[in-house]
Amino acid sequence: MRATRFKTLFVLAALFAPGFFSTGCGMELETGYKYRPLNATPTQRRGYYASPYSMEKAAADQEAKQGSHPAVGG
Repeated sequence: MRATRFKTLFVLAALFAPGFFSTGCGMELETGYKYRPLNATPTQRRGYYASPYSMEKAAADQEAKQGSHPAVGG
């Protein structure tokens, strides 16, 4: 009796676990917030808030393509 109850709970948990763990795992929230890495350079941070076709955005995109990172501790 007890083993049957355990098996039933195990089967139900196995059925519902993928749906439970797959919800809410995106990098973007419902409000539109997007994750910004903490190690971004000042140019890249300005690009986050610049309008899409501005000089700041173009400079940030160029720097991101080059893969430059800020110096440690500086």
